[in-house]
Amino acid sequence: MLKLSALEIIFRAIPEGFLYILGFYAFSKARINIKRYVVSSMLGGGLIVVARALPISYGIHTILLILSLAALSTFVNKIDKIKSIQSGVLVFASMFICEAINVLLIYGVFKKDMQQIFTDPKLKIIYGIPSLVIMGTSLGMYYSRLSKRKELHNV
Repeated sequence: MLKLSALEIIFRAIPEGFLYILGFYAFSKARINIKRYVVSSMLGGGLIVVARALPISYGIHTILLILSLAALSTFVNKIDKIKSIQSGVLVFASMFICEAINVLLIYGVFKKDMQQIFTDPKLKIIYGIPSLVIMGTSLGMYYSRLSKRKELHNV
């Protein structure tokens, strides 16, 4: 169980919700419907908070989030069920890679104590921003490339 502070909800969970849903759109090659995107992203941020607050281990909460965000994408964003599940796995794999790159930078390059960072909510937010930026930039570039190639379809 992970207790999130209000700052972590505002500066981590909600932005993650927007990135995850952007990833669902990008990996399913669906054109973004802004209204659905905003609604599903806010709901997704709420699901992230709820899943992390549950008394279950990280692997289980990740699977739960993949399935719940895939369902959200299917019902709110009208993305195909199979594409939603596939996109969910790709989104979470991408986020794990971005977080691994971030941890390598923090620990390997800047020589910061990871235990201290993870125990202080403010430091965790600050040092977590690069992984969100890496993920957002990667997804934005991928979605833009799909758009330029006219590979996006309406849902």
